[in-house]
Amino acid sequence: MENQLKFDTEAEYEVVMEEIERLMDKSEANLSESELNKILEMALATQAYEKEHYYIEPPRTQEGKNELRAYERNLLEKTPASLS
Repeated sequence: MENQLKFDTEAEYEVVMEEIERLMDKSEANLSESELNKILEMALATQAYEKEHYYIEPPRTQEGKNELRAYERNLLEKTPASLS
C-alpha cells in the first residue's frame, strides 16, 4: 500500500492525530473496513512526518547504548502479556 496522505505542518499533523485517536476510541470491532484503511493511511503518514521532524540520533557511546537497552528492556517488562 503506497501512502498518498502527506502533510507538512505541525497543525496538519495534530489534526490527523486527533482523527486517529477519535477512530481508535471506537475500538477495532466497531470500525468499518474503510475506517481501518483510513487509520492505516494516517498512521503511515504520521510515521513519515515523525521520522522527518522528530528523529532522534541513536546513541553512539557504549554507555548510551547500554542505557537505551535498559530503557527498552524496562518497557518490555511493563507490557502486559495479554497484549501480545
